Amino acid sequence: MGERVKKTAYRNLKLRYSLLKFFYSIFVKNNGAGVFWKPLFFNFPDDENCYDDKVMNEQFMIGDYLLAAPGLYENANIYEPYFPSAGWNDLLTGF
Repeated sequence: MGERVKKTAYRNLKLRYSLLKFFYSIFVKNNGAGVFWKPLFFNFPDDENCYDDKVMNEQFMIGDYLLAAPGLYENANIYEPYFPSAGWNDLLTGF
């Protein structure tokens, strides 16, 4: 393995374990009860775009702070998730 592979693996593992800590903290906060993966309209009930079928079927919130928009379609080169009005930051850069 080259240096590039090592750096990429390190970065991805660091992100993975950071997310696991985040998931665990949400689970503990909820005392093991309730769902912490929920549709966007739970967090943004006044935003009508969150009730759109595409948004409801393809995006969800993890806790109150992390929006998940997985790529669900094979050979899709472009994916444009919907971000409700909020102070969003990039997960990898923090900006």
